[in-house]
Formats: sequence, structure tokens, C-alpha cells
Amino acid sequence: MQHAVELGLVTQVVPDQKLLATATTTAQKLVEKPAEALQACKRLMRQSTREHLERAARAENETFSARFAHPIPRKRSLRFSTNVRPTYSVEKGRGRLGLLHGTWSQS
Repeated sequence: MQHAVELGLVTQVVPDQKLLATATTTAQKLVEKPAEALQACKRLMRQSTREHLERAARAENETFSARFAHPIPRKRSLRFSTNVRPTYSVEKGRGRLGLLHGTWSQS
């Protein structure tokens, strides 16, 4: 639970028997604050999270696009996603590994 506090997922950790009283007290304190300020704060928190998630999604898409631009990772991904197991055979003296769905260099 303390880890959730450190991550900012919760504001405090209380024993089960104090949970309802603590939640009620916290809610009463929030009601006393100006509604516009709470709405603005909530909007800023959501915006920050949204921007962070959008940045992360863009970075992930760029990484996958760059990685799968090359034919070898693309073939491996297709085999994995279709549950096709490769058949391996070594071609002597050529330093290559032949697969059911193509050939690529081990070097």
C-alpha cells in the first residue's frame, strides 16, 4: 500500500476500520473548497495524464514501425501471431539458418 502512496495513486493509507470515517472527512473538506478550483485541478490532472499517454503511444508506435520495417522481425512476428512453429535447418559452410518461412543470416 505504501508503494501506491509513493506512486501518487492514493493520498493516504488507513486501516479498514478507519476507512469510512477518513473518506467522509476528506469528502467534507473537498466540498468546502471552491468548485471551480477543484474542476480546474481535475482538468489539469487529466490533461497531464492524457498528454503522457499520447506521448507514450506515439513512441511505442514509432519503435514498432521502425522495428517491423525490416523483413526479419516482420516474419518472426507473423509466425508468432499465427502460432506457426519454424522448422530449422543449417546450411553447411554458408553461415545461414534456413527457416520454413525464409532464410536469414546468423551474423
